[in-house]
Amino acid sequence: AADLPPAASPSPDSLTPAGEVVAGTPPTSAAATGLTARALAAAGAADRAERKGKAAPLSAASSPRQKLAHAIEAATAGPRLWEAPRITQLKDNTGYGRQIYKVETGLSTYCLVVESNHALDGRDVIRDGINKKTVSCPIEF
Repeated sequence: AADLPPAASPSPDSLTPAGEVVAGTPPTSAAATGLTARALAAAGAADRAERKGKAAPLSAASSPRQKLAHAIEAATAGPRLWEAPRITQLKDNTGYGRQIYKVETGLSTYCLVVESNHALDGRDVIRDGINKKTVSCPIEF
């Protein structure tokens, strides 16, 4: 290793009364600055030689396509085990006025069908109440 001159100490006017160095005036010397510049130039030359003149690759999260894919995945992912279930009301196309709720939990997805009080199946709603059934969810088109 070459003999480097000792690092320059901070000048007395850049010290605070407590003897600390002021943030804007770091204690550097010309030799240390030149050594840093040569190290950075050597690292840049090695990087350019490794890439063979090609542009540096973008990180996976920096391209717009990757950002969109990540956002869609986050929006469509089901709730975690410790989160509340996500409940969505689906449209019933049968004309009976039933309500269908899609329930997504951390472990499963199922649908609840709440029958209409004016269904044509002859049930007595006053005596029996409105039936709720747990079913598999219909395929949405």
